[in-house]
Amino acid sequence: MMGHGEGGKVTPENKELRNTPAEHANVPAKFFDLPAQPVDGCALNAFHISQSFDISEPALNHECDIQAPAGKRLVIELITARIYVAQGYSVSLLLSPRLTTPTNQINNLALTVSLQGVYAGKALYVATHSVRTYSDGVLSFNIECSDQIAAYADFGISGYTVDL
Repeated sequence: MMGHGEGGKVTPENKELRNTPAEHANVPAKFFDLPAQPVDGCALNAFHISQSFDISEPALNHECDIQAPAGKRLVIELITARIYVAQGYSVSLLLSPRLTTPTNQINNLALTVSLQGVYAGKALYVATHSVRTYSDGVLSFNIECSDQIAAYADFGISGYTVDL
């Protein structure tokens, strides 16, 4: 009988664990074959999308669209944005993810933007949001400007995909 100090390690050869407390002394240890790959499905299906939009046509609203891959639903966990406009103007940002399955639904999320400063005559606004939203259609960013002006924007989204 094995005990402490007598090679009480569990190995595939002895497959039994005799250890204190005494009531557990005769409980056999179980060994499992572990999968060769990670079991975190989110990590296996992770994505990062980074897209820039140079919007030279002056307007009050600029819509920037990112399309979800066919047959996939994006589970979006982080959104970042940088928006440049002419100095003296302000912007707001609306995110509209679409679900086409099972029905066509659009959600509108107002994102907070913060002025970071003025560089070379351009005001820089940024947004970083930890979210949980979904899209299996078009993911639209709508930049609303305080006047009809041109804009430049970088958007980054990350999360993971699931099959539809």
